[in-house]
Amino acid sequence: MTQLIETATGMTTQKLDAVTQRNSAFESFQALLDAKGNYRPTILVDNEDRWVLAQAYDAAQAARGDSRRAFRGTVSKFVAPKCGTAYPHVGDHIAFWSNIRRSGVIEKIGPARVTTSFVTKYAAREAKRTGRPASRSTRTFRIDTLIVRPYGGWQA
Repeated sequence: MTQLIETATGMTTQKLDAVTQRNSAFESFQALLDAKGNYRPTILVDNEDRWVLAQAYDAAQAARGDSRRAFRGTVSKFVAPKCGTAYPHVGDHIAFWSNIRRSGVIEKIGPARVTTSFVTKYAAREAKRTGRPASRSTRTFRIDTLIVRPYGGWQA
């Protein structure tokens, strides 16, 4: 079955799994294909990674003889970031509030905004004192204000 999927999509299993993990809650491309309940994914095709995932899903299902195809959502007003061809991904690091050197991790990406989570110094102190995990705070930024940092990550 793996050979059939790799031939149909033109991609290795490892690459398909990586794209799937970055863009969905599934652990592997195979798990996405074998989802129960006649599931078919809705993929917001707003960057190349998601376009690749939708194309690969359709090709693999066709090769397996399955009639399911990905539903492709689109963004009516996509705001391009000020960074050329780069695009933020879930898990990327983002720096903001430079006066106190705050940084966080991108948790969610919408058509025009990204949501990041971070730990405040007060929450970190409390976590250290109690031995519990630190509570995370969130902050939302407009995508069109993000700048690629030269050494990796994003600047808001």
